[in-house]
This record gives sequence, C-alpha cells and structure tokens, in this order.
Amino acid sequence: MTYSDVLGGYAGQGNIDADPLFISPEWNDYRLQWGSPCIDAGDPDPQYNDPDSTRADMGAFYFDQSVPLRVLVTPFEMPIEIPATGGSFDYYIQVTNSGLLGLSVDVWCDVTLPNGNVFGPTLGPVNVEVGSEITLGRERTQNVPGGAPAGTYVYNAYATAGTDISTDSFTFEKLGSAGLDGLAGWFNTGESFEEIGEGSSTALQEEFALLGAYPNPFNPLTVLSFKLHDASIVNLAVYDISGRLVTTLVNGWRDAGIHEVTFDASGLPSGVYLYRLTAGEFSDSGKMVLMK
Repeated sequence: MTYSDVLGGYAGQGNIDADPLFISPEWNDYRLQWGSPCIDAGDPDPQYNDPDSTRADMGAFYFDQSVPLRVLVTPFEMPIEIPATGGSFDYYIQVTNSGLLGLSVDVWCDVTLPNGNVFGPTLGPVNVEVGSEITLGRERTQNVPGGAPAGTYVYNAYATAGTDISTDSFTFEKLGSAGLDGLAGWFNTGESFEEIGEGSSTALQEEFALLGAYPNPFNPLTVLSFKLHDASIVNLAVYDISGRLVTTLVNGWRDAGIHEVTFDASGLPSGVYLYRLTAGEFSDSGKMVLMK
C-alpha cells in the first residue's frame, strides 16, 4: 500500500499518518476540507491525476481545485424520509474559498420537486464575504410541508462569485401528501449567516430584524419581537410544522422601532411552530416550541 493516509502509520512509499480533515465522519461525509494533508498527496504519476488536472488526492473523493469556490451541503442523517403530514430535516451548508483573494459570494438553496420543477429559493439568496483560504459553515433546518407531493426530491445548494459557480445536492423522500398547498410552508431556519441575515441584503439587515420569541420553549404564551428602521407594512404569521397557517399576528402598517406581539397557544397542541416576518423586501423566519 502506497500514497495512503493510515492511522498509526504504515510502511510504504508516500504514506502519511495525519488527520485527513474530512467534512464530517459523524454525518458520513468523507469529502476533504480545504487544508487536508491528503490533497495533492496521492500517486504523482500523471495518469492518476484528478479530474481537475492536479495531482491525485488521497481518499475516495478528490478536492476540486478547478475554481477557488466550493459549496457543500451535508444532511445530518440519511436516508431522509418525510411523513405525509410533513416534517423537517437538518443539514450543514458550508462555503469554502481556497484562493489567495477574498470573494464576494452569493449563496442559496432550492428544491427539485418529484415532477422535475424547481421550487425556491428555500434559503437566501444571501451574500457573504469569504476571505482567502476560509470556510464558512452554518447548521440549518428545512421544513417540508404536509401538502408537498409524495416522491423523491433533490435539495440543491449553489454558490457563485463572478463567473465561478459551485453546486451540491442530496436527495430526500416524501412518503405521502396531506393534499394541501404544496408550495406553502417551505420554511428554513437555523444559524444565521451573521454577515447579512437570511435572504436580505446588508442594508436591509441593518434596517429590519426579527428578534425572535421569548420564552422559547413556552407554555402557553410567548412574545415575538421585531425591529423596523422605517415605517412599513408588516406581516407576522405563525404556521404549524406542516406549513398550515395557525394565525396572523400582524398584518398592516407599523411605525419604526421595536415591536412586541404576544402569541397565545392555549388552544393548540404541543409541538414545533414556525413564525415568519415580512416587511417590504425583508423576510425572515424562526422556530418555537410549545411544551404543555
């Protein structure tokens, strides 16, 4: 055995004993992170070069160096099977700049439906500044509404910087359909891209903000807060995990400032609820848990 990364070491030409820097063995993602000692460390014979024409990498998955930009999405569990009534899955999205110059990167996700149509974006678009040889990553949760049709879906991620484009994807299954509106309720929540906020430009994030729910978890009352830099028409609504509208808390004109709205869930069962704020071009969403 030669040109391999072996835990504990192994005699042979080109062998190493080092952390390979996999994306996440915990999530069964054995692709290489930028900076892995396995990159360009495989057999130097040109006949084994990677598809990007660089020296072979060690391992089953090579690191594509044809462009400095790379986006990856890794689901926490596979296979993903969403019940007919709807549900959600967690995933990790990361953007890597392996180049020597910083990049201004647009990132977004969408979903390919069982009929081949594309719906979205489900995340973003967001714009992030990614420095030289830097990786930015966030944990996110994607809700799949009960009304979404049964079948196989493809969850897609994209990153662009100038003419450089990177894509990645994974599949999931919807086991049935509740027969409702399949295009409503595709909420995406989780760790924020702090540079800008979900789905809004830097300027919009400075002017508007969804401040969240407190307490969370709650029973049966919680307070949702949001900030407006300028007076705006605001809609703040609550949905169940299947994407069905539970109630509209705000739907009308609100002055600039910080606003608080009480959500009373006395007549609702325990579970996860989603809230979504729109104010002009700004939109954001979050998750709260009712525990009775």
